Amino acid sequence: MELNLDRTRKYVVGVSGGSDSMTLLDLLVKQGYMVVVCHVNYHHRVTSDRDENIVKDYCMKHNVKVYVNNPQYPGKENFQKWAREVRYQFYYQIYIKHQCSGLLLAHQMDDHIENYLMAKNRGSKSYYYGIREKVKLYDMEVIRPLLKIRKKDTQNYCINNNITYGLDESNLSDDYYRNRIRHQYIETASDEQINSWLLEIDELNKEIERKISDYKKIDFSKEIACSVLSDIEDQSLFLRYYLNYFICDEVFSSGLIEEIKKIIINNSSNHLVEIADYNFVCEYGFFYVYKKEKSYSYQLDTIEYLDNEYFRLSNKGEKIQQVTVFKQDLPITIRNYQKNDKIELRYGTKKVNRFFIDRKIRKKDRDRWPVMVNKENEVIFVSGIGCDVNHYTTKPNLFVIK
Repeated sequence: MELNLDRTRKYVVGVSGGSDSMTLLDLLVKQGYMVVVCHVNYHHRVTSDRDENIVKDYCMKHNVKVYVNNPQYPGKENFQKWAREVRYQFYYQIYIKHQCSGLLLAHQMDDHIENYLMAKNRGSKSYYYGIREKVKLYDMEVIRPLLKIRKKDTQNYCINNNITYGLDESNLSDDYYRNRIRHQYIETASDEQINSWLLEIDELNKEIERKISDYKKIDFSKEIACSVLSDIEDQSLFLRYYLNYFICDEVFSSGLIEEIKKIIINNSSNHLVEIADYNFVCEYGFFYVYKKEKSYSYQLDTIEYLDNEYFRLSNKGEKIQQVTVFKQDLPITIRNYQKNDKIELRYGTKKVNRFFIDRKIRKKDRDRWPVMVNKENEVIFVSGIGCDVNHYTTKPNLFVIK
């Protein structure tokens, strides 16, 4: 089997020690590709060390660089989700270390069909059924060269080429839904049935791609009016594609998609849904996704002028940007807005959040909005509002420019 990969590139290969990954590794070695091997031993099975040794022994014999990771499961979250995160983080670390340009994984045709049947039986919707041959994950190009062959082919390859491989005994039971799909459907299916499923998957994905071609005309870098959703042919598919445009490594449940669709259709005001490191927001008749901002805080013992991604301190500016910082205020702190911030003005105390609402300032902008407090933690300046009643003079010594 010729892999037909780019021989000028260097690849990270994820190798578990099973027949699929050992087949892929052997083909890469025999066909002369530049590879670095990664193996993750979760110590979750009694045969985990056996599989690690299989991978290391092969790599030693064929002079292939191998890295092994032994993470400790914290036991607080779903094991499969945790294992995936750990695995890809490890791949990425080695990917960068060796300046690789592709991550090779050994998913094969049975895996492809399993994914589809699992989604079909659950009634799950997706913007792609089965497993893509090429995809961008965790800032890496992931390539799966074995999707044209079946599990039995990789087992036969290892046997015929005297390649040692490990058998994951957890795959033998029907305790897991994926195993039941594999044992009850795929392993007993005729070649005709396999081909029928492949055709079904292909036709569904072509139909999805037709719809997505229309979505690509929309500028996702801008906020989208809630009214746009009513004109979309397949709203759930659109939202999956829209979210994956920003959050490409996340799997979105049908429940989450329906929740988001509901708040958009109802045009819910100031509604936020947290997804991984991102926020999905519906407000003021628009919806958008943005990456969560990290809190920032700059403490100054003296008045000084500086410039960063959040604000600029200067000795000149507009009236609304001016503040007079007194000696008794020091040290001052400039940080992002916090929920209970309020500022004392000539006509009374104003909650900063009320200012945001009145000006219809977006959630993504509020999270990074500059606020200045004195050493007593009193708010003395807010961008857009100006300084408080006690820090206004005709000769300001600082201007805060957002």
